[in-house]
Amino acid sequence: MINQDQFAQLVRKAMSDFYDYAQLQRSSLANWLLPDTDPTRRGVALQRLLLDTIQQAQPPPSLSPSSPRRRVYQALRLRYVEGLGLSEVARQLNVSQRQLRRDLRKGQNAVTTVLWARYLQLQARQPSTVSTVEVKEAGSALSPLEAELIRLGELAPGDGVALEETLQGVLDTLSDVSTQKGITIHMFFEDVAHLEDMIRVSMHPVILRHALLSLLIEALEHASKEGITLSIRREMPSIVVTMRLRIPGGWPTNWEGENARLSIGRRLLEMQGGQLTIQAQEANWFGVRLLLPAMRSATVLVVDDNPDLVSLFRRYLSGIFRVIGVSDEVQALEIARQVHPQVITVDLMMPSRDGWSILQALKNDPLTRDIPVIVCSVLKEKELARVLGAAGFLVKPVTQQALLEALRPYAGDAVPARPG
Repeated sequence: MINQDQFAQLVRKAMSDFYDYAQLQRSSLANWLLPDTDPTRRGVALQRLLLDTIQQAQPPPSLSPSSPRRRVYQALRLRYVEGLGLSEVARQLNVSQRQLRRDLRKGQNAVTTVLWARYLQLQARQPSTVSTVEVKEAGSALSPLEAELIRLGELAPGDGVALEETLQGVLDTLSDVSTQKGITIHMFFEDVAHLEDMIRVSMHPVILRHALLSLLIEALEHASKEGITLSIRREMPSIVVTMRLRIPGGWPTNWEGENARLSIGRRLLEMQGGQLTIQAQEANWFGVRLLLPAMRSATVLVVDDNPDLVSLFRRYLSGIFRVIGVSDEVQALEIARQVHPQVITVDLMMPSRDGWSILQALKNDPLTRDIPVIVCSVLKEKELARVLGAAGFLVKPVTQQALLEALRPYAGDAVPARPG
């Protein structure tokens, strides 16, 4: 019988191999924790078990977004489920890498505790009344790949996923492969004025990551040394990702076979409203066009000279509002005219100009006067704000609940949109 320390080492290894089915299939954990699962499917079943266990660590919505428990859960999800690098996870959570490693250890220990209890329970239980042969025969009508695709199709999009972060995580995963092959993958965004506003896609992060990995791994097998270019742009209600590459000798005939990576990527996308099409061009250049369902979120313009507050609001409103942060009046007026957000929050005490004058400028401009403005300040001047045309008032420091209550009337149809 294995001891708990050895078991913990295997759990940490399995979490680091979250998207490597071959490694998960070989892990002893798959045999110990999933004895009644078809042996040919234990790798994918172990991934699902890890995902479910991480999800169990999700704290209740009532818990403060800045609480250590919520931060540990977010660290686990960003690092292992979304596959982001340590530096990117630390940046998103606004912590040092040293703190992040402590949080990840806490999360890993929590996952290990749950799985260890499952292991002990399985060791102590009576033999199953259903034999392994019967289980295998019951699932023999479907291939392991087909069964796994069906299982993935049951995952709901939830709050969606930030496309830029997911793409960067996939590129980080494939960096060694692309370096060995001497192929560079370039990624850029078209017509996106504010990159701090993450483009969110209405897909489950596991499905989107699998689809992108399938596509890019196959592309790296065939692409020329000119490299691969990924361009991303909004075409609401969709996000368009176009991959461009040159393939010496032309398009491989087996790319769209039943079990080919490209076919798998297409099926994963279609499960949640996405599309994949191939466009042939001259001189063996090809484009692969992905049409992804966008999150239709309302927009809030946050006028505040404190970047930490903008980041806090972005976390508070994730999946509900698109947050654009600016720090001065010129930017605020320009963006309000161009974007016409559903609502604006304005701080009163800023070095360049006070919020009262910004509020008045917004209300005096015919293009922005109808946009609701929420004054947000440590100064308790609610009545003056109302007289000057503000739609609401928030006293700093602002809690997530107070912010959501103030902005909820302007959220509109903040639900996933499918490409038509």
